[in-house]
Formats: sequence, structure tokens, C-alpha cells
Amino acid sequence: MRKFSFPLHRVLEWRRTQLETEQHRGRELRAELERLETAARRLLEERETERRRILAAAQTEGRDFAALGGYERGCRSALRDLDRRAQDCLGRITAQNQRLVEARRRVRVLELARERRLEHWRAESSREIEALAAEAWLARWEAYVHRRT
Repeated sequence: MRKFSFPLHRVLEWRRTQLETEQHRGRELRAELERLETAARRLLEERETERRRILAAAQTEGRDFAALGGYERGCRSALRDLDRRAQDCLGRITAQNQRLVEARRRVRVLELARERRLEHWRAESSREIEALAAEAWLARWEAYVHRRT
């Protein structure tokens, strides 16, 4: 009986490696998006803390409000930049998800081909075993018949 072999084994392994690479890239992009969102949350919290600090101060002067206005303008600019970068990252995540779906499809196609080949091999092996068993039974039967005659 022959040993099972799948001629596209190396291609399947290569496709699996590609899939893992695409999954890794997707995780990196999601982590980048999370960092951007965290930075935006922190900036909003810092802005609110600074605003409360100035408004709660016992003595507040005009320059404090002017500084707060400048700080808030800087925060808005930084938030716009973070939002732009997050939108860009979302676009890259969408494209990466498409590459990931395609990589999964390529792996699955080869896995299905391997499964079909394995089923065919098993069926062939079963037929070989049945044929050998039948031959063995016939040989024993012939030996039994010859001994009796």
C-alpha cells in the first residue's frame, strides 16, 4: 500500500504562512488604531482637566483664559490629526481584512483539495486491502480444497 502524499503540500504550507503574515499585519493595524484612539481619549481628558483647573482656580486672570484658549486650539488641531490618522488606519484595516479573506480562501481551497485527495487515497487503500483479503481467502480456500482431495 502506498503512503499518502499531497503534491501541493509545499504550496499549502506557503499559503498558511501567508495567512499567518496577513493575520499578524491585521493585529498590528488594530493595535495602531487602538493606540490612536487611546491618545485621543487622553488628550480629551487632559483638556477637560485643564479647563476645570482654570475655572476652579480662586484667582483667574485674562492671560489664564488666553492660555486655555491657545491650549484648546492646540488640542483641537491634535485631535483632528489623530482623527485623520485613525481614518487612514481604518482604511488600511479594511484593505487588510480583504487580503486576509483572500488568504483564508486560498488556504481553504488547498485544504479541500488535500481532503479530497486523502478521501480518494483512503478509498483506494480500502479497495487494496479488500483485494488482498479476498486473495488471501481464496488462497486459503484453494489450499483447503487441495488438501481435501
